[in-house]
Amino acid sequence: GGCSGLCGSASWRAHELEGWAVAFDPRDSNTLYTGADDAQLKRWDLRAAADGGEPVATATNRRSHGAGVCCVSPSRLREHCVATGSYDETARLWDVRQLRAPVSELGLGGGVWRLKWHPERA
Repeated sequence: GGCSGLCGSASWRAHELEGWAVAFDPRDSNTLYTGADDAQLKRWDLRAAADGGEPVATATNRRSHGAGVCCVSPSRLREHCVATGSYDETARLWDVRQLRAPVSELGLGGGVWRLKWHPERA
């Protein structure tokens, strides 16, 4: 057994439009974040998939951005903190316990396709 490359652990329809971003929570391997062309940010509990079921969406923001969510980056140092980027030209910071509105937003004048946390202040 074992995986000597890429291996799938679960497959399900997470979004209605193309998925762009998938990221595990660095503090909890049972939590996954997804972003897609439908402008949604979702948090998933993967424990149901381990038993052959589908993961459960535990939080969703249906309009997290004005366009597709291109990247999702959970902080490894700041608990409950996730950054997202979109081709709506904004980067947003979220407290995943409360996905109704971003904690912070920064307009960048171009699509945000990748985000990377500072290694010491992430």
